Parts: sequence; C-alpha cells; structure tokens
Amino acid sequence: MRGSLLGVLRGLSSVATGMTAAYALVLGLTYGSQSSQVTVLNGQFEMSDELGRPLGWFVPAPQREAGFEVAVAQSGMPEHGACLVMSSSSTYEGPGVTLQALPMEGRWGQEFTLTAWIKLDPSASPTATMWAWFDDGRHRSLPEFKDGVRAGGVGWKKYTLKGRVPIGARNLCFGFELAGKGKFCADDVTLGFEPPLQ
Repeated sequence: MRGSLLGVLRGLSSVATGMTAAYALVLGLTYGSQSSQVTVLNGQFEMSDELGRPLGWFVPAPQREAGFEVAVAQSGMPEHGACLVMSSSSTYEGPGVTLQALPMEGRWGQEFTLTAWIKLDPSASPTATMWAWFDDGRHRSLPEFKDGVRAGGVGWKKYTLKGRVPIGARNLCFGFELAGKGKFCADDVTLGFEPPLQ
C-alpha cells in the first residue's frame, strides 16, 4: 500500500509542478464519499520528492522561484519525527502558501474538523496561519465558509478549524501561509467529518 500511495503522490506532485495557475488545486484521495474520515495526503510529511519537498502538497511556482521554501525535516512531533518546514528567504518574505484539496461531492451539510500541530521559529517573528475554504470547481471560493487560525506561542501547539460543507462545494482547499521573515513547522494534519445530516 505504501508503495502504491507513494507512486500516486509522485504523480500528483509532477502534475502540480506543471500547472501555471498560482492557486491550482492538487486533488486528494478519499476512501468512499460517505466515510466519516478523509485521508489528508501525506499529513504527517513522511514522504518527499527528490528535492525534499512534501509529496501531495502544492506550492505555486512564483513563490518557489522567489526563494520561498517548503521542505520535509526530521524535527517534527516525537511520534514520527518528520514535519513540514516553511521558510522565507532574504529576498522573499511572503506571504507564501502550501496547500492541497479534497473533493466534497456527497459531503454537503456535513460538519468538518481540520487540525494540525504548528511550531513557530522563536528566533524570528513570522506570521503562520492555517486556513481553509471551499471552491465551486472553477477556482472560485464559496462565501459560506472561509476561515483561518493564526499560530502563536512557543513550542508545538494544536490548532483546529471547524465548519460545515456548504451546498455546491466541489473541493475543500486547505493549507498554511507564512508571512514575514523566519520559518515555522507543521505536523500531523488531519481532517474528519461527522455523518451527513438527515
């Protein structure tokens, strides 16, 4: 299973690299549209490409070219070691984003919970945000839900976003944003759904 998933993730990474839209979507995998859980692709950041970037997570090409870095490092949560590291450069202070998306067909009306652990770089003062929004399949956000939570403090902390999947949503787009000098780490990204409303 791990080998086949790794192949799919590498394929998605190759497709995303060739996209020109700044916020092109990398669609994820689900295990049945009525399941109460959806698997975030590489949510514990254990798999990376040949450049050390996390598979399944998209970074717009202009940001990469400007020096914005997204990589996998072995300094994550103690349970598994790996994490996402987002960092700005001396010439590009952001904002920079990394994201993925999951299809929402069959989930309209469900309650969702998105969680992640985030740790800020104490040597700088970056602004780190976990965010989520829904699109209509044409790269346009739906007004019913668009939210984010800003990280703060010292050490690893858990952050949560909750909401309801609006009617008409095609994808849930979610990820992280970094603004300012410095870096931050993210780990253990999970996404869960309550059963459909009756």
